[in-house]
Amino acid sequence: MDFNPVSSIKVLLSLAIAKFGRSDDENSSIEDNVFARHIFDQYVAKTEMRLEIEEEIGLVYDDDYDSDVEDEEIEESGQPQPIEDEDDSDDQAEGATSGESPERMEQSDTSPESSPRNRIPADLSISASTIEKINDYIASGYSYSQAARCFHRPIHKIRKLVELNDKGGSTISKLRQINDYCKIKFDEFRSNGAIIHYWTIQAWARDKAVALNYPDFKASLSFIARFKRSNRIVGRKITRFVTRGEIEGEDAILESARQFVNSVNSLEQSAEIDEDFIFNTDHRRWNMR
Repeated sequence: MDFNPVSSIKVLLSLAIAKFGRSDDENSSIEDNVFARHIFDQYVAKTEMRLEIEEEIGLVYDDDYDSDVEDEEIEESGQPQPIEDEDDSDDQAEGATSGESPERMEQSDTSPESSPRNRIPADLSISASTIEKINDYIASGYSYSQAARCFHRPIHKIRKLVELNDKGGSTISKLRQINDYCKIKFDEFRSNGAIIHYWTIQAWARDKAVALNYPDFKASLSFIARFKRSNRIVGRKITRFVTRGEIEGEDAILESARQFVNSVNSLEQSAEIDEDFIFNTDHRRWNMR
């Protein structure tokens, strides 16, 4: 046999001492014994040719995260970063018709802080509670002018807030909600010990985009790269030991299965059950409890 478990354990011991140092405590804890037993079971499975080793890349948090790697991923993807509000141009048009002076509009257009890329969408510049009050006020039958006077906001801002509310929010607002949702799901899966892949995050993001009525959202690789960078998430190799179990009493199980099939066939013939009332559970999406 090429594999010598005793020699392998000696190598394992030397690696453990080199990594963690020698321990003066000769007493082992319950956790030590349980984990050692699991490792020993893998050695037994290996000697019996029942052990398979699988490796894959999973996503985890990392305090030593290097964002330069993620920047390279974004550049290589060649996809635009969907962080702008596509409706910002409407704000300028509405502002021009809401009584703002040409000089003020010109200053707004030329200042770096007010450029379309840096402008904060209307629904993120006001608290959620105020936005809700404004929408309720308009829904009650009041005009935009009355709402502007009541809430001390420009009329174009009131109109914009109502439009964004009808669309489910601005693009940036939706992206933030998608990011927050994926972060919550990531923490939930990590706490349950599940392995997370980049396509898992894509699935979460698409589900949330559907809920937000955001059909243009693509959950691209650049989105994944930004999500990983903003949350300090990296890929780590995960090794799994899969032990093929031995089926006890396999012959008895097969015989029982044959008897079950014969019993069902006999019942069908004797009771003259119509085929429309017979269902194969393998072909139905039922949760048998």
